[in-house]
Amino acid sequence: MLALAYQRKLAGGTQVQVGVSDTQVDVDYTGLLNVAAAGVDVRMPLGDNVVAGFAYTHQQREALLPVASARRDPDAVRRVPAVLLGTDLSRYGAGLPQVTVTYANYWNLADGADEDFEARRVALRAANWRLGDGVTADLDAAYEDRAGENYSSRFTGLTRREDVLTRVSLTLKHRMPVVRNVPVSLSVGYERSESNLASANYDGWTFAYSFVKAF
Repeated sequence: MLALAYQRKLAGGTQVQVGVSDTQVDVDYTGLLNVAAAGVDVRMPLGDNVVAGFAYTHQQREALLPVASARRDPDAVRRVPAVLLGTDLSRYGAGLPQVTVTYANYWNLADGADEDFEARRVALRAANWRLGDGVTADLDAAYEDRAGENYSSRFTGLTRREDVLTRVSLTLKHRMPVVRNVPVSLSVGYERSESNLASANYDGWTFAYSFVKAF
């Protein structure tokens, strides 16, 4: 994954961030999916210790290698507008996280007609949870319902997809004792998919580690 972001704080405390990224994903060990994305995130103070905002992400998903899957063609354009609301709980107790709740209603338009869908996602993020001894944690959880209208199936008689995805991930961070200001992180994630299409039912774990340097 390669990502680049620019963030700026405006008058009144409003924060604007724009970014681009490119990610390559192995699919069932038989294919390679490239996901290029660009987005903007705007957050502004709203009352006492509350932040509100909106975001928009545009994704281009393209299969680089053949994918053996009954989901048909994974090439797609995904448009994701979202609204968010957050607060910093550390104000009420030392070590508590910054909490953000995000709601998105988005569309996936794909070459494979059975991959066109409208989805609704609710996500919770609890960031910078201080656990002691220099260790912090980020918790991310999301529930996504892809049972919205399948625009292609309306005209071609395809069965409407009724996918429900549940994702949870925990990232632990710690600053390395040798190199100052370079945190190392370990992430553990779980994902479960429930669908009326048998091949789209799965659950699995992901593990990752990274080093981050800010300039």
